[in-house]
Amino acid sequence: MKKLVLSIISTLALTSFALADEPNVMVIHYNDGSEAKVKIENIEHLEFLNLDDLSGFEDAKNPSASTDSPTDPGDSTEPGGSTDPELPETAPKVGDYFYSDGTWSDGGLVSIDPDGQNAVWSSTKPGPIEGKTVIGIVFNTNPDRISETEKAKGFTHGYVIGCKNITDPQKKNYSQYPESVWYASQYAYTNDLVQVNQVAKTAVTCYNNIEGYAETKAILENNEAEYYYTDIPMFYYGTQAYPVAAPKNTSGWYIPSVGQMWDCVANFCSGEVAKFLADNRTNSKDFTYYVSKNDLTSAAFPQFMKVFELVPDTDKDDMTIPDNGNLNNNTGTINLATSTRYDDETRVIISLGLDKCKLIEGMAAWFDEETHARPVLAF
Repeated sequence: MKKLVLSIISTLALTSFALADEPNVMVIHYNDGSEAKVKIENIEHLEFLNLDDLSGFEDAKNPSASTDSPTDPGDSTEPGGSTDPELPETAPKVGDYFYSDGTWSDGGLVSIDPDGQNAVWSSTKPGPIEGKTVIGIVFNTNPDRISETEKAKGFTHGYVIGCKNITDPQKKNYSQYPESVWYASQYAYTNDLVQVNQVAKTAVTCYNNIEGYAETKAILENNEAEYYYTDIPMFYYGTQAYPVAAPKNTSGWYIPSVGQMWDCVANFCSGEVAKFLADNRTNSKDFTYYVSKNDLTSAAFPQFMKVFELVPDTDKDDMTIPDNGNLNNNTGTINLATSTRYDDETRVIISLGLDKCKLIEGMAAWFDEETHARPVLAF
């Protein structure tokens, strides 16, 4: 075994020095084609074991194979980030397909109001470019709704939401709820490990919070990297262990704030959903009590998912298991997670009705409550 270890380390060293005089990153190449990058300065030693039970290693990047920097979502692009691409000449639009190489293509939107209302789509919706991998859908390009934090870093085009769910295969009820993830464990929130961001309770405060990048970074920095996957699973599996690469010309994946998810819902659903949200932008009442509409003409969640309909099945996940209520009595909802806190025990979510449930609602959920989540990135 010692000879094997020395051989592997020697090979790694020779490969590294062949690429650069002074390597500062070790690259782990997985057999699925992805890769993980680890700063050499953070490596104490390498260890190779022969274990009888490999059940905990189904995910090659779980739980401690963090990427470049564990405290900055912008540095935590999933293994396999692309080189800088040649960007399209056309400006991105809501609904455009966003690819693994950092480029985008037309998703069929003709026009839309800044608040998401009056969306007009092409009668024949174009599909993704053949041969490219879709990693997300552009959900906002309004410069007034891009965080100043991200603008300062050069990300001025807009935002993309991932096509795959954030999931936690180690969650104790994973077999029952494989599509959803917890914000944080009971240990984390009872020991003040997630109470680092400002709360948002009123509708206007929720709308104005577009700082998901900063909120995600703050929570990562307030927790120990070796316990990310148990203490803050949504943030770990949505950044370091998300199964899709974020291109180098982006911020990297992070958890969207409530204001960013607000924009995503308004732009994807448009119609009466966008109008309802627009009417509540300046509402100074509690978001979880007074922002609710249960008499939409049709269910909101299927409309939200229409932008993903032509994405290849291999590039996307479904959201079908209700987080709240059930389909039999027409109360089933998909709850969309955000990085934003409501108080010391709960976070802010947006609920969209399934099937015959005609609901859109601002709500709070426990940190360890089932909620669907997808990361976003700025580009």
